[in-house]
Amino acid sequence: MKRQISPSRSLVSAKGWTVAREYVDNETSAAKHRGDGTALAAMLSDLTRGAADLVVAVDLDSSTPLAI
Repeated sequence: MKRQISPSRSLVSAKGWTVAREYVDNETSAAKHRGDGTALAAMLSDLTRGAADLVVAVDLDSSTPLAI
């Protein structure tokens, strides 16, 4: 997770964006189903309701996204 958070924060800062929320599912493989109660589910819900405009992630296959 730390490997992805730092470069994502750096990009957000360089662009002058504001992080709405960080979504972290520790010890959860991106290749496995992540349902209700996970950070991914919360992020998708927030995006659906317009709480953020975009997602920043370093590696999509093992993403730790930040919603902007």
